[in-house]
Amino acid sequence: MDQATLFEAIDEAITNVAEAEFRRLAEGMTRDELTNNVHRALASLRGLQDGIPPGYEDSWVPLLYLTWYQPGQIYYAHHMIHRMNQNRSGTPLIAEGSYRLHLVDFGCGSLAMQFAVTWAAAEALESGLTVKEIRIDSYDVATPMIRLGQALWDEFKRIITDDAQVSHLAMAVSSIRPRNSSPNRLFPYKAQMPGEERWLSALHTVYEDNLDAVRIDLAKMTNAFKPDIGLMSCFPNPTPIGLLEQASPFTGDSFLSAYAGPSYRTEASLPKVTRWRRDLDLKIDRHHFLEGNVPWYRHAFGLIYTPKG
Repeated sequence: MDQATLFEAIDEAITNVAEAEFRRLAEGMTRDELTNNVHRALASLRGLQDGIPPGYEDSWVPLLYLTWYQPGQIYYAHHMIHRMNQNRSGTPLIAEGSYRLHLVDFGCGSLAMQFAVTWAAAEALESGLTVKEIRIDSYDVATPMIRLGQALWDEFKRIITDDAQVSHLAMAVSSIRPRNSSPNRLFPYKAQMPGEERWLSALHTVYEDNLDAVRIDLAKMTNAFKPDIGLMSCFPNPTPIGLLEQASPFTGDSFLSAYAGPSYRTEASLPKVTRWRRDLDLKIDRHHFLEGNVPWYRHAFGLIYTPKG
């Protein structure tokens, strides 16, 4: 699959959604008010690098997250899928003999895992594998993040559908069956269907201050869903692997764990999103966080859990 085409579509989708959200949030504001909101959101997001969760209920935070962290999240999630499959069958998505995927994405945020699975599904279809259906249950308590992620997904689908040169990507998009909920309201889960593989992901969800709550929620989801594969990641805070291991529901003798490692570096950038952030910088009292090129590559730590035997 032409990776550049995928990157261009996501670059355009993020830019379009960010501009629409900015106009909604900024309506009637003075330059000083805009500056205060943007600077506050950027300061909140800066805490991610130190393992401090931002205030996602502030709608300015998801907007600035979308235009900086989202591409790296998608890229790392795809990297984890790729590494997981390298560790087993080498297929681009699900194990050989399976043709359905059911994913529970805990702490889904703005749906980075959904985009990464779609990317991997397009690669699987292009290689000749059968992918009949991908069901994705996304759970989060940060409503503004999910709302913006859904807007991004809808815009991405529109762009892909209009491009006749990305047939496998369009087919992958059409195979996705998404639904959203809160961790307090689990969807009912029945026994696995024939040919179905089940994943549970928790990407960049675990922090020291929510460790106990996340551990309980993940255990509850694992007991109800009974996944075959586990994918967990976090920002490079002081003790990332230990934090993931403490929260992990994949314990005992049923799973093997493997370190995902950093994702492969890429020189690809997002020129439209970069331009949008620099234009935003001109509308406020400037902030150096808005000046750099928006990258795809993002450093992170991850653990992959696969069944023993």
